[in-house]
Amino acid sequence: MPRQNRGRHASAPTSRFSPVIAVIAALAVVALVVGGVFLATRGSGTDDSAEATAGDGGACVEPVTVSVASAPEVTPAVQLAADAVSDECTTYEITATPARDGAAAIEAARVPDVWVPDAADWVTRITEHRSGDSAFTLADLTPPAEDLPAEQTAAGWTSLGSVARTPIVLAVGADPSAGNEVTPDMTWRDMFTTSVAIQMAQPSTNAASRLALDAARGAVPAETDDYIDLGQRMIFLSRFAAESDTAAFTSEDPATGDIVPFPVSEQRLAAYVESNPSSGLRPVIPEGGTPELTYPMYARTGAPADVTSAAERLYEATQSDEVLAALSEAGFRTSAAPGPTINEVPADAYEASVLPEPERAIATTRLWDTLRLDMRMLAAIDVSGSMRWEAGDSTRVELTQRSTQDALAILPDGSQIGAWGFSTDRGPDGEDFFEITPIRGLETRVGDQTQRQVLADEVAALDELLGGDTGLYDTALAAFRAVQEGYDPAYVNSVVLITDGENDDSTGGLELDELLTELESSADPERPVRIVAIGIGPDTDPSALQAIADATGGTSYVATQPSDIETVFFRALLARAA
Repeated sequence: MPRQNRGRHASAPTSRFSPVIAVIAALAVVALVVGGVFLATRGSGTDDSAEATAGDGGACVEPVTVSVASAPEVTPAVQLAADAVSDECTTYEITATPARDGAAAIEAARVPDVWVPDAADWVTRITEHRSGDSAFTLADLTPPAEDLPAEQTAAGWTSLGSVARTPIVLAVGADPSAGNEVTPDMTWRDMFTTSVAIQMAQPSTNAASRLALDAARGAVPAETDDYIDLGQRMIFLSRFAAESDTAAFTSEDPATGDIVPFPVSEQRLAAYVESNPSSGLRPVIPEGGTPELTYPMYARTGAPADVTSAAERLYEATQSDEVLAALSEAGFRTSAAPGPTINEVPADAYEASVLPEPERAIATTRLWDTLRLDMRMLAAIDVSGSMRWEAGDSTRVELTQRSTQDALAILPDGSQIGAWGFSTDRGPDGEDFFEITPIRGLETRVGDQTQRQVLADEVAALDELLGGDTGLYDTALAAFRAVQEGYDPAYVNSVVLITDGENDDSTGGLELDELLTELESSADPERPVRIVAIGIGPDTDPSALQAIADATGGTSYVATQPSDIETVFFRALLARAA
């Protein structure tokens, strides 16, 4: 290098220098040369790349630029850390990017070198994307546990550690007990399985709502009444959820301070109240643990060594006292600060919730997204003579009526529902089925009633229609084709088949293998219609119902005891498009 050449010429001995002095001078030059190479290499993040060494002016030949997508609320702190480690060889381009936008960009192959989302579970929701010519998935990436080393390499990314932490709280009005049923001893499970009023942002786009729902559903065993209660609440809450929590904040009544409580991060609530001094919003941390936003920093696996080194230095800088102080000032919890005081409510200690496995968490969000869609459904109800038979203290038809009425009460207004009855020889040409009411929107006016009211009245009168045998198979095929013919891509299209017995078609008709062949041949991926089969009582044929459902990608449930019918009915509705 030029500096080395100058050093050799400068060290040429003359008669005025002793050998000892010459050796000392040579060693000094070597130290300068080695030091210059070390500094240039360290600044660029590479170990032995000649391209990143300093030239005559001390500048890098090829400086490194590291792209960073950071959640907006921690971006000032990340920028502060970047300013501390930036030099002539390393520049950080930091963009404030909401986590949902960052995930969408990564799926579209716009991949940053460093990503700081608000929650670690975003990475499990990215299916696959490409970086250059190599494809990699994020499905198996999980943040490092507290007892593991800070670095944990997974497909696509390396998790460097948590930048900031803040718990998910319930934002309530000026008086936590006024205007709602929230009490200090309630858990997230209670919030979602009781009648307490809450509002939600969409879990697919808002991490606070998603993690609160995950905490609630993860604590609810599948074989309990709470599971059904949670499902019913999800149907209702999903209909009114907004894309972000902005609408929830602005719904606070400025005169009374009343508001419908909603899940939000403690830091976001603190920042809102600081910017809106007239707000009376306060935090409540539910009992039994609460999830938290951990702001993990991810470095792109497979990036050049200098980029990886720069990412590691950036993370180390976020742990400095200066950055931690900035995070604390912004409302985050740090090792040196307990958390913000919000409207005179001091930060309380909390236990981080144990969240469900990624597969169950993703299934919860998919279920929510399905339930928020309007359904277009045909209910085909068995009206054969055996529906008069006793079932505990009721008859089978009475159990069906009660369950159907309960379902009608919670189905969203935008849903389109119709009903058929079936037994044998009931249609004008001897068909095993007949129309009770065509498929219409539940709020569509039919004379002086809504479709919902018409359906309720017709269901109440089912006992007047009973008679004949169970023409199950012919009805299943006809109902499937009817819904398929009127398919609407804006809805979840399905058939709910309710019966108390096995196929007993005294007039002939299809055999099971013939029905399954017809269903499979009629299936159209562009017009998917699922059959959800509900069996009532011990006389059903569970294997046949399961086969019918499987042929259409649906599900099947059987209630063998009278006490099971309502649970089975709602479970079937919740799984109509799983």
